[in-house]
Amino acid sequence: MSSIRVIRRIASAVFALASIGSAIMWDRRRDLPFNSEGRYFDAASGTVVDQQSVLAFAALAITFALLAFASWPMARET
Repeated sequence: MSSIRVIRRIASAVFALASIGSAIMWDRRRDLPFNSEGRYFDAASGTVVDQQSVLAFAALAITFALLAFASWPMARET
């Protein structure tokens, strides 16, 4: 197996893992009780989550999934 194929397979796996991670972040944040300004404050950790970040995580999950699916056939080429 050539080194280019190995690099392409690793890139495809990284894209797939990034897609899964972004999807998990989206799932955890989409049901938070946002206030009227579109923000959620977590007093335990002191973080503020903006409602627009939910859309950003969904967009990242879709983008990384498309990159993973697009790069997989290139990793199989000889």
